[in-house]
Amino acid sequence: QLSVCPAFYWEGNEDADSLYLKNQRQWVAKYLDENLGGQLEIHKNQAFFMLSEDDCYGAVHPRDAMLPEIVLLIGTQIRDLVENRKLQKQDNETIVLSREAFSEIVLECRRRWEDAWSKEYREMEEQKFLENVENYMKNWMMLRDREEGFVLLPSVGRMSGFYPQDYKAKGSIMPDLK
Repeated sequence: QLSVCPAFYWEGNEDADSLYLKNQRQWVAKYLDENLGGQLEIHKNQAFFMLSEDDCYGAVHPRDAMLPEIVLLIGTQIRDLVENRKLQKQDNETIVLSREAFSEIVLECRRRWEDAWSKEYREMEEQKFLENVENYMKNWMMLRDREEGFVLLPSVGRMSGFYPQDYKAKGSIMPDLK
């Protein structure tokens, strides 16, 4: 799964795959690096295989396109909200949000940075913009859709981006999420 998916998640300490991965960490990391070129990262309830910059294959995140850049900025905004205690992580490192709270975060990011974005994303209808972001994040295992809203998966916090410090963003206030 690590070689074909952006992330591998497990719920409890008794998950057989996670136990194997933790116990055979060195062998698995060596095998993946030798055959695919990258680094294995194992955390509390998740594992990632991060490709080497010079050894990419297939669709990677982030790629040289506007939507992945936007998602990286959203990841940074979410990390800031967690650090400022406006969002709370669950025990399994996920964040549960209502659809409205998620939309507020995404649209705040858009208001702040849209001057740096391509015309397509600056002028895109709000609902279509939100759908594009949601679908991209679902496809890259950063977001799960739930009836009551969304679950942000830990990879959102692992992948974040920023513009150079000398770039002046529009003024923004971090949303007060409830």
